[in-house]
Amino acid sequence: MIKLNPFGIYLLVFLLLLSGCGQSRDVDHATAVKFDQAPPSKGGVSCQASWPYPFVFWDNGQTYMITNTLIENDEVGGEIGQVKRDISSFDLISIKDDVNEQPYVKQDGDSNALAVGSKIYAFKDVDDRDVIVVNHNDKYVKAFNTVRCPEGQCIDISGETDDSDPERDMGEIYQLALDAYLPLWKGLIDDMKYIAIDMSNLTDLSDKDKKQILEYFSKYNVDIIDSNLEQLEEKGLVKDASSIDGVLLRVESTEILENKVTIKGSVYKSAKGAIGTLVEVEFLNGKWQVTKANDTWIS
Repeated sequence: MIKLNPFGIYLLVFLLLLSGCGQSRDVDHATAVKFDQAPPSKGGVSCQASWPYPFVFWDNGQTYMITNTLIENDEVGGEIGQVKRDISSFDLISIKDDVNEQPYVKQDGDSNALAVGSKIYAFKDVDDRDVIVVNHNDKYVKAFNTVRCPEGQCIDISGETDDSDPERDMGEIYQLALDAYLPLWKGLIDDMKYIAIDMSNLTDLSDKDKKQILEYFSKYNVDIIDSNLEQLEEKGLVKDASSIDGVLLRVESTEILENKVTIKGSVYKSAKGAIGTLVEVEFLNGKWQVTKANDTWIS
């Protein structure tokens, strides 16, 4: 029988604690890290780094926060990379081949929530510098660049939202604003035969967002057209005196603040029948809603 002196016993206990800490690496990091809890520990020894939210580093070290915003398969672009390092544990990021690498230097492909080898994808029709797509818990979800989409302005992976810093769905915001144009012109809805929406200035929208806007206006039971005045002329829809049987909605400019978007535009019926519009859409009580709609000029 091997006899251990007290020092040997203490050394053995310490080694067992370190071993237990190392075993925490086997946790499935494809599951979201619960950042509202303290890092797990074994005998008072912290095994996990403390991060404010789930993320992946990409695009020359930019931080992309992983959200719970689901992405349809047909919105997922081509593969642009993979997760290369699991940095959820100090053990994993500080020691390599028995060499201490402190201080930690971030690299593209580092993640505190995704398993090594998890694929990173482009988001169709969206700049990779703004948003990418990752496979998280067997679902495609958005990951936002926290510099171009500042921390707090995106939906947290927990699904909770902050009214003061909401995620901006510009498709929904433009949809609400354009719809608020119509009541500004009394009786306009009664005799219009179609609604044309000039989307030439909506460069921040994807094709899917534009399609969503057109489908929304189908509630008026008239034809909905993505067209500007010039295109309406080419289609033979402009009559004498530059008048049209429908209405043409246009966005001229957009001002974006933290939780308010101001959109200026116009409603066109003819060269001598048009109004300027100003609509404010604010994030209140957990949703975007129109809080102001005025006409600014009349011709």
